[in-house]
Amino acid sequence: QEELIRKNHIKKGYIEGIIGLPANLFYGTGIPACIIVLDKKDAPYRKNVFIIDASKNFVKDGNKNKLREQDIKTIIDTYTGRIEEEKYSKNVPMEDIEAEEYNLNIPRYVDASVEEMKQDFLNYNDWNTGLSPKEREETILFFTSHGMTRQEAERNVDRNREISKFFNEHPDAGYTFCKGTMISYGRK
Repeated sequence: QEELIRKNHIKKGYIEGIIGLPANLFYGTGIPACIIVLDKKDAPYRKNVFIIDASKNFVKDGNKNKLREQDIKTIIDTYTGRIEEEKYSKNVPMEDIEAEEYNLNIPRYVDASVEEMKQDFLNYNDWNTGLSPKEREETILFFTSHGMTRQEAERNVDRNREISKFFNEHPDAGYTFCKGTMISYGRK
């Protein structure tokens, strides 16, 4: 029944927009919520649905997630201005929705996924040879940001056999090094 209602609302042009919200926003449910904007005005002429994926914009507040004022402003500004932004918002033509059998699952239209960081530790024995002072300091800062003391970090930069052990113990650290230079960093 829900599928039929959704299909009819889309075909009649009643659905103007969809705004995906973060998970764990409301008490009583941890699932992500969404706002479906219904508007019959100009419905017969509506050719698209404006979709926003705001599921990544929040701050932790105890055991719940919370939208900040800036998150709400971004949603409102993006929606009212119909601003298309990669990995955040898109004006989806009705033909695309029809091709997806009227499924309004946001990731079908707005891909907000984060690319997984590539880890390359094949030559970790070579990576710290010839480090410039700046590269050495960046590497030390990396280790201290993951709980090592500065003394431990300096020792590990100078003794690279500890590096492999560190990354094995901290699988959430997604860093890529290439001959001593930190290419990119981030959490998985």
